[in-house]
Amino acid sequence: MDVLSLLGIGYPFRAKAGDSRWYTRKVDFVTDIGEKDLAAMKFVAESGQFAIYAAGDDTFWLVQRHAGMPWTGLRLSGDGLFRISGLLSEATRVLYRELASKLSPVAR
Repeated sequence: MDVLSLLGIGYPFRAKAGDSRWYTRKVDFVTDIGEKDLAAMKFVAESGQFAIYAAGDDTFWLVQRHAGMPWTGLRLSGDGLFRISGLLSEATRVLYRELASKLSPVAR
């Protein structure tokens, strides 16, 4: 199973029971996004080079704003953002455990 299917992205789904319409959760990678592209979006948060913008219609952009290179972005559905946040939390815990074990008095 690929990562996108684990996240439920890119595959048809129904928004609610009884809905006759099919939707697709979509992820787009953009290799060159500028400030003018983001101007109409609502700024949500930032940390260092990274920022999140709400584009509306349950769509968000995670943008890497690097001073010396073109900005890059990842477009996610709200559901995709929620699922990825869980994965990032797990990765952060692993990173913290590895760092904490190196700093532990027992490891000295």
